[in-house]
Amino acid sequence: MMDIQIHRGARQIGGMAVEIAAGQTRLLMDCGSELDGARGAVSDASMRELLRTRRFDAVLLTHYHGDHIGLLDAITEDTPIYMSPAIYMVLKTKQRFLKQAWMQTLLDDEQGRLHIIPPAKTFQLGDFSITPYYVDHSAYYAYMYVLEAEGKVVLHSGDFRAHGKLGGALKKLVPRLIHRHHGIDVLLVEGTLLGRNDAANLMASQRDGWPEVRCGSEKQLAEEALRLFQRHRQNFVVCSSTNFDSLDGFCNAAAKAHLPIYAHPHLAAQMKAFSGIEEKHQNVYHLPDVAGRSPKKLLEDRPQEFVCLIGTLMNPKSFDYYADIMRAFPDAQIIYSMWTGYLRKGSTASIDALADFVASWPRGAFLHTSGHAKPSDLKWFIETIRPREAILPMHSMHPEELKNIGVSGKLAERIRLLQDGEVYHTDRTKGGASWKMS
Repeated sequence: MMDIQIHRGARQIGGMAVEIAAGQTRLLMDCGSELDGARGAVSDASMRELLRTRRFDAVLLTHYHGDHIGLLDAITEDTPIYMSPAIYMVLKTKQRFLKQAWMQTLLDDEQGRLHIIPPAKTFQLGDFSITPYYVDHSAYYAYMYVLEAEGKVVLHSGDFRAHGKLGGALKKLVPRLIHRHHGIDVLLVEGTLLGRNDAANLMASQRDGWPEVRCGSEKQLAEEALRLFQRHRQNFVVCSSTNFDSLDGFCNAAAKAHLPIYAHPHLAAQMKAFSGIEEKHQNVYHLPDVAGRSPKKLLEDRPQEFVCLIGTLMNPKSFDYYADIMRAFPDAQIIYSMWTGYLRKGSTASIDALADFVASWPRGAFLHTSGHAKPSDLKWFIETIRPREAILPMHSMHPEELKNIGVSGKLAERIRLLQDGEVYHTDRTKGGASWKMS
C-alpha cells in the first residue's frame, strides 16, 4: 500500500509539500514557501517545524520556483535532495549574488546529498522506482515524476502547461509514459487556473488607456511584445525573473525592434545559463545579447531607446528602488507581465507595493500568459492518462472546480478532494481506495 499526504497545497497555490510513503521509505515532493500575500491554513513556520522533526528518506524537487523550493534551507542536513540540472544552475547563479551561508554549504555538498538527475532515466530510491520526465512550465526544465512501489503507480504532475515554447512535447510524452509504466493508478495534478477570475483581477487594476492582451501562448506574447516595442521606444518590463520563455520572448522582440536590452547582472547571468542547460533546445531559444547592468546604470547611460527587464521574485521592497530609477524616464511605458491578481488590493494574494508601483505610472500595458495548464488541457491530460484509482487535485484555490471541466463519466467519480494533512491510502485491490485524516 502507498500513502499520499498533501501537507500543504491541497487548497492553496504555493507552499507545496506532498509526502508519498511506501514500505520503509518516506519521500517529500517539494518544500515550497508561501507566495507573498497568499496565506493558507498552514504557515511557513509550521512547515519548517515539520521539516525539522519528520524523517524523510529524500526530497524530490519538481522545479526552481520559490513556492516549490523556498524552504530548502529547512531540510535536515542528512536528507538527500534530488533535482534537475536547471534547479542546480539556479541555485548556483543565485549564490553568486546572494552569498548565503546555508546555500553555500548545500552546494559544496561535502556529504554527497545532492543528486542531479536527468529526465526519463529510472532510478531506485528505497522501496520506490522513480522516473522524472521533462515538462513545459514557466520554470524551464521542470519535472513531473512517476513513482512506483507496492504494486502501485503514482504520477505527480508538478506544475505544467501545454502552451509554452516546448509545450507540444506533452502530447507525445503522455501516451509514451502510460505505455512505459503500464498505466497510472493515482494522479496528483495541479489545478492553478481552476476557478480563477482573472477578468475580475484585471478590472480591479485596469488603468485608463492601458491595453490588455491575454496571450494564449508564449509565441503570441513575443509577437505582441514586438508590436509594443515598435510603437514605444522606452520600456520597463515587470516580469518573473525565472520565466525563461517570456524572458527569451521579450529579449528577441527587443532585438527585432532594434532596442538595447538591460537587465540586472543576476538576471542576465541566469538567462545565459538557462541557454546552455539542454543542447537539444538550442534551436528553440536564441537569446540575444543582454547588457548585464544594474538599472542605476541607465541613469549614467541615458539611452533614448531601451528595454529594461525588471525580473522580480516578488520582493516588495524592490519596487521603491525601481520607481526611483523610472522617474528619470517619464516617457517610458510599463509592460506588466505577471498575474494580475497580485495587483488586486484587498485580496489575499495582493502585493500592495507592487500594486502601488504599477498604479503610479501613467502609461503601460498588461501582457502575460500563464505558466499553468488551462482547464481544457487538464481535461485532455486526465482523460488521456485515465488513472485507475484516484485523481487528487493540488496547487489550487478551487480544487472542486476540477469536477466541472467536463471530465467524463467514471473519471469524474475518481476525483478526491483532500484537505491539508489528510492521508490518501491506496487500496490493494484494483480501483478501490480509502482516505482519512492523519
